[in-house]
Amino acid sequence: MSREPAGCGTPAAYARHRYYGEEICDKCRAAWNAQCTADRPRSAKPWRRLPPEPAPVVLTPREAAVLAAHRAGDLVLGGWER
Repeated sequence: MSREPAGCGTPAAYARHRYYGEEICDKCRAAWNAQCTADRPRSAKPWRRLPPEPAPVVLTPREAAVLAAHRAGDLVLGGWER
């Protein structure tokens, strides 16, 4: 059983007009603009909330080799005193 399509003057009717390539009536355009205006303050803008990224840590070749050996388990740092 199919539903009755939304009447003109609603955002759903605006979307239906666009989907079928019909000319959009003034009532539907006004309803769509009103919904977009109402939704605008709720729209999240993540690029405004994110803190700046920290500067990358640059390792010397020796530090990189020690870190790689430590991660591979070949190098145990500390724990010598018992």
